[in-house]
Amino acid sequence: MIDELQRPNACLVFTEPSNLPLAVKEQLLRYLFEELQIARLCLLPKALAISLLFEVETCIVVDSGATNTSVWVVIEGKVDTDRTRTIAVGGWHVSQFLKQALTWKDHKDASVATISSLDASNVKQKCRLSLNLSREEHRASGPRTETLHVKSQRGRGPMRGGGHYMGYQGDGK
Repeated sequence: MIDELQRPNACLVFTEPSNLPLAVKEQLLRYLFEELQIARLCLLPKALAISLLFEVETCIVVDSGATNTSVWVVIEGKVDTDRTRTIAVGGWHVSQFLKQALTWKDHKDASVATISSLDASNVKQKCRLSLNLSREEHRASGPRTETLHVKSQRGRGPMRGGGHYMGYQGDGK
C-alpha cells in the first residue's frame, strides 16, 4: 500500500480531529512525507468528511469515542471551529460508572465484572443517556427504569459540578 501512495498521482486522504495539536500535525506530516515518502496528502477535518459522506452542507456531527465526545457544527460546507466542543466523557466512562453502580447495588456480578466487559454492545443497548429522566419514568409502556445518579468527577467545562443522570433499563435483579 505504501508503494501505491508513493506514486505521483496517488493521494492519501487523512481525516483529522478538530483538537489535533499543531506539534502532532507537524510530526505526522514529517513522518508521512519524509519517512514514508508519500506523494500527496489531503488533511480533511473529520466532521467535514462525515458531512460530505452524507451529502449535506449543514449539520451537527457528534463523535463519541472511548474517552471523549466531540460535537462539531458544519455550516455551508465549513466546520465552525468556534462552535466545536469536546468533553472528556466517552464510552469508557459510562462503563466505569456501570461497574460502580453494580457495586453500590451489591449485584452478584459486581466482583467479576470488568470495565471492558461492560463496554460491550449488548450492555450498551440496554443503557442510554436521557435528557428528561422524569418524563421517561412516567411512561406507561416499556421496561421498568432504574435511575442512577452519577456526579461528574471532572471539574472543567459547562458541566462543572452538575450531575449526570443515566437511565438503565433492566429487571432490577
